[in-house]
Amino acid sequence: MVSTLLQRAFFLVRKLQNILVPYPGIAGAKIDYEFKSRFESIKPKFIEFYDTHVKNKDIKHVTGVGHGSGGVYVLLGMLELIALNIKQKLSVFTLGQPRVGNRQFAHYLNSLANTKIRISRITNMDDYVPRLPLSNSNSFYTHTLLENWIEADDCLCATGK
Repeated sequence: MVSTLLQRAFFLVRKLQNILVPYPGIAGAKIDYEFKSRFESIKPKFIEFYDTHVKNKDIKHVTGVGHGSGGVYVLLGMLELIALNIKQKLSVFTLGQPRVGNRQFAHYLNSLANTKIRISRITNMDDYVPRLPLSNSNSFYTHTLLENWIEADDCLCATGK
């Protein structure tokens, strides 16, 4: 019980510090420390799943869907597949995804959009998670360009490019 409380407290302190770490292979790109470290723990299973169920099959398109931080892990997993130069087309749909990285990371994702991967983010205007980590003058977390908002009247409104 005490160790769980300490782990949660340590997690909250790190989240408030907004620790960004380098994203490999992309100059200046950084992502959230917690997202990166947690993804690294599941990455082997993600790649194993792809290798077992998709790689040598007649599958032309792979779509990943995630909600909240699950959207972050699906996105990072798809980026791993791009780094492996897979043959399938990729799409990612996230709902309520928090910010993942800095402007350079978002720019990298935007440069891949519609060529290597289709990225769609759906956000409910009343949801606070997509606004995390909090942005301020000391924080450089940025979303990708395209975002679809669900407003109070249930209207799906596209913004961005």
